[in-house]
Amino acid sequence: MQDKSILLENPVKAKSKGGGTRQTAKCARRQGGTLSAAALATVTYLGLLPVHALWRAYAERLAARDPGVTLQAYRDRLLGAEVHGALVRVKACATRPDAAGLTGIVALSRPHSLVLVTPGDRRIRIPRQNSTLELLMGTRLVALEYGEDVGQG
Repeated sequence: MQDKSILLENPVKAKSKGGGTRQTAKCARRQGGTLSAAALATVTYLGLLPVHALWRAYAERLAARDPGVTLQAYRDRLLGAEVHGALVRVKACATRPDAAGLTGIVALSRPHSLVLVTPGDRRIRIPRQNSTLELLMGTRLVALEYGEDVGQG
């Protein structure tokens, strides 16, 4: 082996993939800043109860009606509320009739669907399109009715 050299290590520095936090942030933005499927698989009903307690405090503040607010503005405020952490009951679902009557805490809220975790730790995806959900906001029972055009616009 005269006049030949063998490189045992690569003298070129390995290329960095860029800031790890930047990649993580980009991935979170792509997912909508929510749980990944792997993380969602580990979420339990008991684990969501503290989130539900925070949501109830949020809902009570939201449901408190100011005297100067019109009924329509108040209704819009309730219907536009964040549902992540809410305890909801599926009243009707056109594409998943078997889900009617199920109750669970919203673990994931996306524009076209919700993922509920039931008291038995079952994870169920409920499409918003043509679905009706019921939830308590303060002392008011609110029905969220989603039609054909969910997520459009």
